[in-house]
Amino acid sequence: MYPLSLNRPFSPVNFPDNDDAASDGGYSSDGDLSSMYGAYSSYKTRKHESFVSTPVPDGPSFWQERDYTSIFSPQPVVSKLPNNVLFDIFTFYGEDIFSKPGGHRYWWQTLALVCRKWNTVIRSSPSHFLGELRFGNNSSVLFFMNISRQGCDSVTSLLRRSQLLPIHVNYDFIQPTQNLAHGHVEDNVLVLLQHIERVWSLSLRAPLSTWRAIAAATSDAPLSCTSVEHIHLHTGDRTTGLALPGAFLKGHAPRLRSLTTIGVFLLSLPSLLTSTFHLVYLVLDGIPDSSHLPPEALLTYLSAMPRLQYLNIGFLSTIPPRRQTGNKTATPGPLNRVVLTNLGQFYFRGACAYLEALVAKVDTPHVYDVCLMLFYQLRYALPRVSAFLSRTKRFGFDGVRIQFYPNGVSISASPQFRLRQKRYYAYAFRAAVSISKSRL
Repeated sequence: MYPLSLNRPFSPVNFPDNDDAASDGGYSSDGDLSSMYGAYSSYKTRKHESFVSTPVPDGPSFWQERDYTSIFSPQPVVSKLPNNVLFDIFTFYGEDIFSKPGGHRYWWQTLALVCRKWNTVIRSSPSHFLGELRFGNNSSVLFFMNISRQGCDSVTSLLRRSQLLPIHVNYDFIQPTQNLAHGHVEDNVLVLLQHIERVWSLSLRAPLSTWRAIAAATSDAPLSCTSVEHIHLHTGDRTTGLALPGAFLKGHAPRLRSLTTIGVFLLSLPSLLTSTFHLVYLVLDGIPDSSHLPPEALLTYLSAMPRLQYLNIGFLSTIPPRRQTGNKTATPGPLNRVVLTNLGQFYFRGACAYLEALVAKVDTPHVYDVCLMLFYQLRYALPRVSAFLSRTKRFGFDGVRIQFYPNGVSISASPQFRLRQKRYYAYAFRAAVSISKSRL
């Protein structure tokens, strides 16, 4: 008979948030941890079949004469337990937690606040407890901030102690959910970018000042990004038109699945897009002008993206500045027709001539959502756009909406518009039938 059930997970108590309440012997919850260790010891004893059960006499007198506190409560405190025993306790209770529906992967974060012993154990070997390292200034990494505090020195030492773990970076300098010192967080980002070869997800939303600091810090040393799968770069304003140096995120990215740049343009874009075959999500919004990404170059990149499902291309200007006319991207040779069989959503913002050159060699048979924003000009001639929409299997020009604005024209076709159109026709048909019946 055991006073503590081994079939239930450990329910952590509410521990104080301040570190002053911690001591080497732990908080007031040492009894709970002792019970954990007692249950674990009993489990290990039974597992190795070395437990000798004592026959229990009948009658209540036997239970009243025994002191079960001294029997089932272990004597050593948590601070005196070796690290390997604490690892075993975590593994034992962790398996129970993970096996239950809805079990939180990082339930052990409260253990870092139980006592300094647990905090030391977790920080000394993060690979034992984590599947990845998360860094950021939002609520999704709050559990990790409780452990490492994410100071610049602690980030460096943590990366050194866990060299096999991938890194997840998510910082928002414009609307942070955690109030941290801006300079302190910026230093963390610069440190993490020095280990970009371990980053699998990179999300940065920062003002121009921060991006300039990042560009200056990464301009000398080329960085490899062979492990990255998701990249999201945002300046908070798509009209900034900042071009990051070619050394930033330069190299092959064979695992890249999604790439989003808003208000910032990567001069290393050719090396990123030509090295990946698994890209499904591509957003390049806020490109300064067409000289940074000619239509022939974009067609070359799209030809190597058979799995692409979402495409969004947006420019800021139609005419490149004079100082950049001599630095145009090399135009590749003529290409065959590009077929994007998986593309479902296509958005474009730019000049009419650019769009005509792009869709002339692109087929998207299964696209279902199209929005084309064209810059203002006196006359629009769109024969290739018309042929492009007519080649789709879901709609032709009968399902396209054209709207004129002071600064341009919008051409859109989506399932929502077709659904509203069908409902209108159905309503008009029923109204016509009812009128005909009334006349009869």
